[in-house]
Amino acid sequence: MIDDRSLNHLKNRLVPYPNNVEFFDGEFFRIKNGCQVELAVPAGLESMVVNAFRNNWKMEPQITNYPANDGIKAEGYLLSVNENRIRIEAGDVAGVRNALNTIRQLAETERGVKYFSEYIVIPCEIKDEPAMSFRGVHICWFPETPVFEIEKQLRLASYFKFNAVVLESWGVFPYESHPEFCWAEKAVPRCEFKRILALGKELGLTMIPQINLFGHASWARGGSGKHTMLDFHPELQSLFEPDGWSWCLTNPETVSVLKDLVSELHEFFGNPPYFHIGFDEAHDAFSCAVCRKSDIEDVIANHIQTFRDLLADRGARAMMWHDMLLTEGDPRWKGYYAFGNPYTKGLLERIPRDMVICDWEYNYPYDEKEQKEPDWCTSRYFKEKGFDVLVCPWLSTEGTLSFGKMADREKLYGYLMTTWHRNHSNDMVFEYLYGAMAAWMGNNCPPIHPRSSTQAAAAMVRQIVWDMQITEYDRTGNCRYQISPFNTPEVRA
Repeated sequence: MIDDRSLNHLKNRLVPYPNNVEFFDGEFFRIKNGCQVELAVPAGLESMVVNAFRNNWKMEPQITNYPANDGIKAEGYLLSVNENRIRIEAGDVAGVRNALNTIRQLAETERGVKYFSEYIVIPCEIKDEPAMSFRGVHICWFPETPVFEIEKQLRLASYFKFNAVVLESWGVFPYESHPEFCWAEKAVPRCEFKRILALGKELGLTMIPQINLFGHASWARGGSGKHTMLDFHPELQSLFEPDGWSWCLTNPETVSVLKDLVSELHEFFGNPPYFHIGFDEAHDAFSCAVCRKSDIEDVIANHIQTFRDLLADRGARAMMWHDMLLTEGDPRWKGYYAFGNPYTKGLLERIPRDMVICDWEYNYPYDEKEQKEPDWCTSRYFKEKGFDVLVCPWLSTEGTLSFGKMADREKLYGYLMTTWHRNHSNDMVFEYLYGAMAAWMGNNCPPIHPRSSTQAAAAMVRQIVWDMQITEYDRTGNCRYQISPFNTPEVRA
């Protein structure tokens, strides 16, 4: 066994940390041309391993094949390294990909030279598998978001062993059915969207589209005052509540348009098994002349049912945020997010049980008096009501780990990390780092050393930059500028 000092360095280098790992003293395995790689994986995956060695280390391995290990959990793997060979065992393509990512994180260049010619890997035995089968990242594509940042995040998600991405367009997807539902000068070409979706699939990510079908109907951040549709198309006002923040659900034309958008986007994404309908923070809902007099609960329930059925007919499960399903002010949800209307107390009972509830909780409601972890009562409540539940943390590192541990203990459906507008700088690294640990390790997640782990994560982002063959300064690292342009002398002047 190796000493604790070496162990700590190696642990910080692995994101997420494997569930079972032993490192040993001894001669390193050297990744070089002709190095020995043994595979006990499904047939047809040899080329994937060879390509990974070529792309990651510019080396050509010598492959020896063995019968696949069918006893390994989905996406899990066994990795054995000694001075003579690397051995990978897995039951599926995802397990092979995860093993290769672990090897890449462990590999370092040879020592004692100026220009290296090979990589070295410490002898080890790793048995690893995910705590949760659904491990997703919610990514927003804003008009201000360059395509390369989306690509960088997809690559980072895959590298950190996530397996799904919910991609929400905030007015940048150019719809053919309704072109006015996009910022004309900010539209991302459909070919670029296709390239990003193809890359996600290649990286092992299930690419899931999202359109918000209730609140956030401006498809722009609330504080901006912008509105994707109404700023330049005031003739569409009747589709929205008077403030423009929520869709007018009593207008049949609203439903007709949204059906077109949902169907087009789902088809464009390749008909994936999920579709996220949003549905959060509809603060001005039912404020127009017709909606004010309607049966609020009935209208919302029918709206959800309509799109649940539309998606089911297309072979997809609908996902939705949780907050409008819990009544605001209900003491049971103190410390948690609930924005439901008092007139919709019976709404949850009318929601189809095959909906996936995405419970977003961005706090860490630790009980200081009792000194105990949060019970995350909202997620438990939805599970008790018969729903599959995804936990969806953001920003709070303590909350992220605690929420993930509860999801594992309670055997919830999985994990969907949110990033919103903070997917850059150290926020991005912390979100992906802690999110990956929580989603993969669940209740077994160890304490994380923030400084060491974030530096290791920065090195992994650098590897992604190499993969993307980036050569521009402002495309490297975790953010475009290490010093805000607004803080430079020429701007201040």
